[in-house]
This record gives sequence, structure tokens and C-alpha cells, in this order.
Amino acid sequence: MKKNYFLLVIVLLLFVISCSLKVSTSDDAVYTRTDKVYEDTLFFMPIETQNLQIVYDEDTGKLLVVTYITLDRSQMEDITKFCFILDEDTRIINFTINNKVSEIERMLSYSSENIKQKIDHSTLSKIRFTSEIHRFTIPGNLEKDEKIELMIKYSISDQSKGEAYHQTKNEFKLIGDLFWYPQTLVNGGELKLNFNVIADYSITINEKPVNFKKYRSYKFYEHTMQNLFNAPLSIEGKKPTK
Repeated sequence: MKKNYFLLVIVLLLFVISCSLKVSTSDDAVYTRTDKVYEDTLFFMPIETQNLQIVYDEDTGKLLVVTYITLDRSQMEDITKFCFILDEDTRIINFTINNKVSEIERMLSYSSENIKQKIDHSTLSKIRFTSEIHRFTIPGNLEKDEKIELMIKYSISDQSKGEAYHQTKNEFKLIGDLFWYPQTLVNGGELKLNFNVIADYSITINEKPVNFKKYRSYKFYEHTMQNLFNAPLSIEGKKPTK
């Protein structure tokens, strides 16, 4: 009897482990984030293309963002650890490298001396005050010519006026220089936007109107621009005043 009971326990444990492995490889598996005080050089990721896909939920006021980033391997040299900046109030849901859930380190303490790229004091202070620097490690088993593709899925909730994302009854704003999307200190590459929003809103990008396609009660906006740290992407949506 004791032997049968012991075998049953073993079977149950194996079942639990098997289920855990399946969950960890699902599309929205919980990635691991660790906090780290960093003393060496921080390298920011070079981008070839970044594709931002945004859906606005008017009922909750939240934005769901999925960004697909292809790194520029020609600028990576032999470096395997790279960083990006993202507003501190975003909630990262998932992070993958080449479709595999990967770990992120959040840098807790750093100075301009830690950062490879030249950065002035005011910009560094703004990053510290509003955002977080995240670091990831490129897998060591990639082929030399294999593309490196990141996927970052996150949500943004309404914040106070003047922060990265703020919305009222009739409008919302995403302020680019407050890092509402993953940004890097390395200029270059292409930034593409796909934004779905209910048709009541008119959208401007960097204070300019953009073309859209309308389907039923939604508008679909597309926009392409250069990836430049000092000329980031800002979006404003407004409902018509009655």
C-alpha cells in the first residue's frame, strides 16, 4: 500500500512539472525581471526596425502595446548585453528574443560614466525620474547571420497630466520624450506605427495629421519615421467638440 502511495505521489509531481513547462513556453508566459546595481558599461541596443502596434481601450483607458524590434547586427560587434529605456509606469507582460521568453534586468543605480553613449545631465536625470533602464542578454547559440528579433508586450494605464500617457474624457496624449515606448540612445533604423482606435478620435503624430483607413467603428493609422532619440514619436487623440 505504501509503495503504491509513493508511486502516486511521483506521478503527480511529474504531472505538475510537465504543466509548468507548458505554461512557461506559452505566448504570454511571465518573463523574469531581476533588479541589479550595475557598475560596468551599459550598451544601448542598435535598431534596424521597430514596429509598434497599439490598441486603445476606451472603457478602461488603457493602451495595449506590442512592439517588434529587429536589432542592427552591423553595430553590435561582440557585445551580448543591451539596454532600452521604458516609462516606469508601464507593465511589461512578456519579453521574448527570437520567440523565446527571456529575462530582463532592471538597472537600479547608474551614472553617465556607466553609459557607452554620450548623455547630458538633464537627459540622464529625466530617465531616472520618469523611466527605467532594462537590460537583456543575447543568446549565445545564434548563427552569425541570424536575425535578432525582440518582442515586448506591455500595457500603459492613465497617468497624471504631463507624464508619458495621460487621458481625459475627450482626448489622450502619448509623450515621446517621456519614453512611452522602448527607446535607445543609438540613432538609426526605422520606426513603424500601427494604431487602432475607435472612429470618434482624430489622431495627430508629432502634431501633424496622418492618413487612416476606416473599418466599421474603428480607424487604422499607419506611420513610418526615422528612429532618432531627440525626435521621438508623440501621439495625440481628440474627439470632436460638440
